[in-house]
Amino acid sequence: MGLIKQAKNGFLWITLSQVFNRLSHIIFTAILARILLPEHFGIVSMAIVFSRMIRIFNGAGLSWAIIREKELSKELLSSAFSFNLLISLFLSIILASLAPFAAWFYNESELIPIVLIFATLLIVDSFASLHMGLLNKELLFKKIAIIESSALVVANLVGIAFALNGAGTFSLMARLAATAVCTSVLAWNFTGWFPKLRFKFNEVRPLFSFSSYYTFSKIFVFLIQNIDFIIIGKFFGATALGIYTIAFNLAVLPSEQVKVLFSKVLYPTYARLQDDLGKFRTTYYVNLWVLSSLLLPFLVIMAIFADSLIFTIYGENWTEAAQVLPFLTLMGIARGLLNLTNTTLLALGHSKSIFTIEVFQAVTLSILVGTAANFEDLRWIAFAYSFAQFITFIVYQINLNRKLNTNFHHILHAFRVPVVATIFTAVISKMSTGFFSRYQWSNIFELIISLMIAGCVYTGAFYLFAGRTEKKNLNLLGIGKYIPGWQV
Repeated sequence: MGLIKQAKNGFLWITLSQVFNRLSHIIFTAILARILLPEHFGIVSMAIVFSRMIRIFNGAGLSWAIIREKELSKELLSSAFSFNLLISLFLSIILASLAPFAAWFYNESELIPIVLIFATLLIVDSFASLHMGLLNKELLFKKIAIIESSALVVANLVGIAFALNGAGTFSLMARLAATAVCTSVLAWNFTGWFPKLRFKFNEVRPLFSFSSYYTFSKIFVFLIQNIDFIIIGKFFGATALGIYTIAFNLAVLPSEQVKVLFSKVLYPTYARLQDDLGKFRTTYYVNLWVLSSLLLPFLVIMAIFADSLIFTIYGENWTEAAQVLPFLTLMGIARGLLNLTNTTLLALGHSKSIFTIEVFQAVTLSILVGTAANFEDLRWIAFAYSFAQFITFIVYQINLNRKLNTNFHHILHAFRVPVVATIFTAVISKMSTGFFSRYQWSNIFELIISLMIAGCVYTGAFYLFAGRTEKKNLNLLGIGKYIPGWQV
């Protein structure tokens, strides 16, 4: 099977998997949100900050380096696995020792056992990381989809069972633990690789030239992804953080799924094209166009119907999240674009450039979000976070333009039709909300009708405004042949 065909096949499997996983996650989280309180979600979010801080060094980027490596021996893989396991044990001890500090920092005594559970999960996760990396390298996306979907269903059922038995915050931890265990068991089963516990540094040394900058860049990624959570948890409390977390997770829903597609399909595909700049550049243009065509309408529509979405999915205890969601959708758009540019630079091997840009982003975010916190309003923090991410995307794109010998004219061309079609859809959607308010329909029925109309309007507007570029890209993806008059 050719590389392009493998990538398309992988895109299909990962897309189906992510659609199923996200729908399942939304449904199960909605169930948990109606059983648990905002403060339960907030406490787990506080602990996650400390867990992410330690996870930066877990694996030292070895799974990404393995995907790029052209030849892998069994000895090298076993050494990499053993090193990964030793690092995880060491980091688990460090995280466990931070549990009392986490409780003091947030003034939440319940954080101690939660952080200790996260420390244990560090070790469990290490058993699956390299195995999943190997599946990615070989483009075995069907197996990856089965592993992730199966683990998610089992984990969510476990979490709900704990919640119904009054476990509170620990029901969310039970869900995470079940995910880690199921993923590790299935990954070992599907790869059929049972590594030996042996370690020689000289065998894994070649992987570190790539992974070292990648790992250090993750230090700043940690600050980037958690500065808002740290500030809100410290100065606003667990309940406010729980509300922000629900809105945040909904806003990053599409961009995080795009990130999964990029890391599992696009990155290994890019890695094989790194010596052919022409094909690499064309692939990037198409991916940027696809991303903007899907991400922009999804998040703009989410912002318009924020009140109905939050109330319908999570219930009346979470209505405050609807005030924050529109601001966070801006961040969702920026993060999706950043995921693409980051993956592209990573596949080109420019981990040093990524490190430099992440430093810039960390400083920018710290200044803007720290300043916004003085207004004591979650919406200002969300807006500051979004603005900083858009600035970083521009910096990433400038750097990428140099590497690909391209310019912003081509980049803006990719956004032209998606932006126009999205604006048209937003205007019609906003008008429809006023129209439907005259009728005494249930919230869920009104929401479904509104979303269906918005989807149809965007599709029609996209078809109306589409030019030769859109037709060419859809034909390249194998979709244009199904649209009358779009064969190029």
